[in-house]
Amino acid sequence: MELKQFAQNFKEKYPDLKVDEFIDDWSYQDEHGEVFEQTDITYSISNLPGLNDLTLSLEGASEFKTLDSILSKGTYLFKDYLGGKFGNDEVQVVLSLLSKSTLGLRSLGKPIDVTINYQGDQVKVSIEPQFAPQKGPKSEIFFIAKKLEGFRIQRAMATAKLIGFKNISPALLENDIKNIGGVNNFV
Repeated sequence: MELKQFAQNFKEKYPDLKVDEFIDDWSYQDEHGEVFEQTDITYSISNLPGLNDLTLSLEGASEFKTLDSILSKGTYLFKDYLGGKFGNDEVQVVLSLLSKSTLGLRSLGKPIDVTINYQGDQVKVSIEPQFAPQKGPKSEIFFIAKKLEGFRIQRAMATAKLIGFKNISPALLENDIKNIGGVNNFV
């Protein structure tokens, strides 16, 4: 399926989102004088609940599939900081003030896990390195952070995943996440 069809299907599935297409035609000449022409197509996705006036920039069908997968989980994005609830009981938050030297995340290469009890729920907190050049799966919130227009992600950053919240409304959950483990100090 071609990219324009992915974009059209996405618009139909999520009519409240704004999807704008941008076409950039350009050419360049190599050292032998041969001229190459290329067309780049990107899509700006806006009106995502919780992201207010922020826009995501998608460049391929796989990125539409990833965003569709994220939104299909009943995702709730927070309004005050870059984080959200993904699925039934998983919360992810970008920890923007952490650096690789703060926790030695680059040398660790694996998450730091702790389990806490919070208001009667056993919550697993996992601080995970998210490196820009890293191959393989990353968290949903890292995908959103990476695709935000006008923002550059750090080469090394971390996300906090919190799993185990039960029966908390999204509005209360956003406030509770700020209070757990000093997350408020990092966002």
